[in-house]
Amino acid sequence: MALGEFIAYLATAGALGVVSSVILQLIKRLFPALAEVYAFAASMIAAVVISVAANLLLPMLPSFPPELEQFWPIVVWAAQQIWFYLMEQKPLIAIYRKT
Repeated sequence: MALGEFIAYLATAGALGVVSSVILQLIKRLFPALAEVYAFAASMIAAVVISVAANLLLPMLPSFPPELEQFWPIVVWAAQQIWFYLMEQKPLIAIYRKT
């Protein structure tokens, strides 16, 4: 998926649920002590902000520099690696302990 296609997807109503779910999982993983209701609200707000930003970027897509499209696969790969690391089954606190 190209960068322009990804931004166009983020601008759709269907992406709100996906983005909200991903952000909710990220918040719950990074801040386990945070109450569920606050994590849920934060994920919804973040999804709406991302959707609005994507809608604002849609008219600018043709003027994006080609370098952004060239480095987009590297950004996707890095995001996937970070996501995999954060979602491992072992608790994050174990990373900081020397056991």
